[in-house]
Amino acid sequence: MIEVPSLNLQKILRGGGDASNEGQTTVLEFTVPTPHGEEITVLPLVGAAEWRAIASHVGANEYWLAGRVRATLMLECGRCLDPVEQTLEAQVESLLRFDASIKVPTRTLTEDDEEVILFGDPNIDLTALLAEALSLEIPTTVRCRHNCKGLCSACGANLNGVEACVKSLVECPVFGEKAKKPSNPFAALKDLFKDE
Repeated sequence: MIEVPSLNLQKILRGGGDASNEGQTTVLEFTVPTPHGEEITVLPLVGAAEWRAIASHVGANEYWLAGRVRATLMLECGRCLDPVEQTLEAQVESLLRFDASIKVPTRTLTEDDEEVILFGDPNIDLTALLAEALSLEIPTTVRCRHNCKGLCSACGANLNGVEACVKSLVECPVFGEKAKKPSNPFAALKDLFKDE
């Protein structure tokens, strides 16, 4: 069943213990503050992401949240820019602190510089936490294949395709004419040291 990832802590707020939930979701997004306001980052999911989470009472009004998310994302090849599916997994761990006066879950730091999420509504939406954790697992570059040839530096054609513009530099519609005539890389310097 597709649903918003959430965990209801109502039961453990009253009597301690654990609360858990799992499911699938087709939307993982989080908000990033920018100098001009906030920007929503939506992860490009292929199909549904699977998630599970458990929160345990650890004392006073504090709860330890642990979870896992697994999803396939549609990324972009760093060489040829073709779409690439990449399956990623991430763990979520966070300290939660209940405060009835909190309307919107808020991140803050404790005196020991430990991050804690303050919450007032016992039904916690996990969407942003799962999305952020998964986004940290996205590699800086991905490749569509280990021997990706990339794009032609002259005309931008994908060199992996059947209709790639080149088999050799001479056949490139942009570089072709230049490649036919060998050029001297030092030609521009020839007049530099002429006697006057």
